[in-house]
Amino acid sequence: MKSLFHHLRATTIPMAFVLNAMANMIIVVFSIAVKDAFDNEIEVSGSIPVTMLFTFIASMATYWLLYLLFGFGGGMLANQ
Repeated sequence: MKSLFHHLRATTIPMAFVLNAMANMIIVVFSIAVKDAFDNEIEVSGSIPVTMLFTFIASMATYWLLYLLFGFGGGMLANQ
C-alpha cells in the first residue's frame, strides 16, 4: 500500500523519531483530555480503566492514521 505522503517515511532514524514523537503527542493529548473530562465533568468512580480503554482506542486510531498518511510502522524494514 502506498502512503499519502510517501516522501515522509521513517526510512532514517531522525525521521522515525519525528513520526514517533508525533504519534506520542496525539495519544498523550487525547488521553489527558479524556482523563480531565472524567475528573471534572463526569463523576465516575472507575475513571482510570475507562481512560485506559479510550487511550488504547486513540493509540490504535493514531497508528492506523499515521500508517495511512506516512507508511509509519514498517520500522527499519521500510523501503527508501
